[in-house]
Amino acid sequence: MYIHTNWNYFMYLKARPHFFMIGVGEFPVKQEMGILVPPNTLHAIWKVEKEGLLIYNIFSPGTKYTKREQRK
Repeated sequence: MYIHTNWNYFMYLKARPHFFMIGVGEFPVKQEMGILVPPNTLHAIWKVEKEGLLIYNIFSPGTKYTKREQRK
């Protein structure tokens, strides 16, 4: 089970696991299904099939933006 302090978006490109999220419960995941997990929400992926997972995962915000110094 995981908890992140930022938004987490999963796009399942090749997978058919089950997903659990507090406040929603457990549900099966379909290929090309997107799941948005709010900050500080307990969630988990399980019941992964033998072929494994291919997931596109986005954390938002990913990193703190810092302005680069201009080159002279």
